[in-house]
Amino acid sequence: MAPDQVTIPLTPYDNIMPRIYARTLYILKTRSDAGSDIKALHSKLDASLDRTIAELPFLGGKVFLAQPDGRNAAKGRLELRLSPAEEGTSTSCLRFQDLRQTLNIEDLLDAGIPDDTLDGGTLNAGSLIGDLEAGADVLVCQANFVEGGCILSVGIHHSVCDGAGQSTVMKAWTRHLLQDGQRKHPTIERPVVDSRVADKELLFRLWQHAGNTTDERAYEEAPDALWRFLGVNDIKKPPRLDPAREAATAQEEIVTGIYYISGEAFAAMKHEAAKPVDDYSNALSRQITANDALMAFLWQSTMRARFPPEQLTPGDRTEAMLDSTFDGRGKFSDDLPPDYVGNLVLMSTAAMPLHELVHREANIAKPACRVRSALNTVSTARLHDAFKLAASLPDYSSLTFPFATFAGCELCITSIVNDPAFELDFGADFSNHGHPVSVRPPRSEFAAICRRCIALPRRTTGGFEVLIAMFASEMQRLAQDASFTRWARCMTH
Repeated sequence: MAPDQVTIPLTPYDNIMPRIYARTLYILKTRSDAGSDIKALHSKLDASLDRTIAELPFLGGKVFLAQPDGRNAAKGRLELRLSPAEEGTSTSCLRFQDLRQTLNIEDLLDAGIPDDTLDGGTLNAGSLIGDLEAGADVLVCQANFVEGGCILSVGIHHSVCDGAGQSTVMKAWTRHLLQDGQRKHPTIERPVVDSRVADKELLFRLWQHAGNTTDERAYEEAPDALWRFLGVNDIKKPPRLDPAREAATAQEEIVTGIYYISGEAFAAMKHEAAKPVDDYSNALSRQITANDALMAFLWQSTMRARFPPEQLTPGDRTEAMLDSTFDGRGKFSDDLPPDYVGNLVLMSTAAMPLHELVHREANIAKPACRVRSALNTVSTARLHDAFKLAASLPDYSSLTFPFATFAGCELCITSIVNDPAFELDFGADFSNHGHPVSVRPPRSEFAAICRRCIALPRRTTGGFEVLIAMFASEMQRLAQDASFTRWARCMTH
C-alpha cells in the first residue's frame, strides 16, 4: 500500500451487496453540427467526469478485499482505497470507442433498440465482476460513439453504491458538463453535492446515535424475515439446491422483451388497483401508490406466464412471493442526506396464494394490497435491525441471494421508475435538449442466474419501459395475455 494512500472500510450494507458492477447505458443523440467531432465530444465528457471525481473522490478509488484484523475479524470484508492524484493529472476513467461503422442511432431507435444490440461485451468497460484481489475500480465508463449518437456506459461497483447513489453521481457529472460552458444560455445553478453524502462512516454514527449497539451473535438468532429483508440467504442454512436451473436452461433460452407503459395506462393501472374488492383491500385501497399498482401488475402478469392457471392442480396451496427493492434512505435517519451515495437498498416481500394471484378473473387490487401491506412494515427499527444483522456476519465472501434462482414461485422486481435519468442534461452537443433518448441495462446480464424484471426510468411524457427476461415459452404466454397487453405495448423482443 502506498504511504499516502487512504483506506476506508465499507459499510455492513455495502458488504452484503452482490460484488458486481451495476451498469447503465445512457443513449444520446448528437446534434448534426457536433456529432462529427467525436474526439472533441469525448474530451468534454472526460473533462467533466474528471471534475466530478474531484468533487466525489471515492469515484477514483478501488475496491479491495480487506484482511481480518483486531478490530474486525470478519472474512470477505471490503475496503475502499484512494490514492491522491498528482496535481495536473487526470483521474478520469472514460474510455473511448468508435462504433460508427457498425451502429446507427436512427436505426436503433426505429427498431425500438433491441436488447440484442446492447452487447455489454462491446459497450461496457471491463467485465461484470472486478478483481478484488488486485483492486476493482469503483467507476468504469465508456463513451461508445455510434453514427448520430453516443451510448454512454456507466458502471459503479455495487459494493460501493446503489442505484439511487448512481443518480447523485450522474447529476454531478451533468452539472459539471453544463458548467464547462456547453450551453449557449445560462441555466439555473444546481447545488453542489453535500460532503456528507460519500461519508462511509455516517450510517454507523447515525445508527449508534439512535441507541443501537453491535452484537456479534445477531446473525445466530435473526428470523427468516429479517434475512429476506436484508436481501441475502441465511448463512446458517445450507445453500438452496436449484435443479430447475440446469434442467430449464438446457432446454430453453432466456428471452428479453421491452414493453412500454404510457402515462395514461399507468394512471388507469393505479385506478384499478385502488378499487376495494373485499374488507382486506378496503382498508388499504386509499394507501395504494402508482408504484404499488405497477408491482402488482408485473407480479400477476409474469407469474401467469410462468404458471398458467389452467395447469395448476386443484387445491394447490403454493405461495407466490414477490421481492421488490426499495430505497431505505428516508427511513434510516432524518439526519441522513437524501442523496447519500452508498448502499441502502433492501427488499420488501409480499406473498399470496399462487392460484389467487394468477386466476384469469383476478384483477390487480388484491396483489397491490399485499405489496402495500408489506411496505407498511418497513420502519426505522427494521432498517436498524438489518444493519445490526449485516454488521454481525462472520463471513461476507460466500453470501447467496434469494433472487438468484429459477426455482420456486418467487419473483424479484426492481423499479427505478422515479429515477430522474431522463432529466439529465448532457449539454448542447446533444439533441433532445441534452436529455437521453433511452436508458437501458446491457443485454442479458443475468440470463444464467435468474429471470429479470425492471421498471425503467419514467420519461418526461409520463410513460416508461419495462424490461422482462424469462424463458421463451413464458414470454410467448405473456405476449398472448390480454390483461397484460391492455396496458403494456411490446417495443422489441
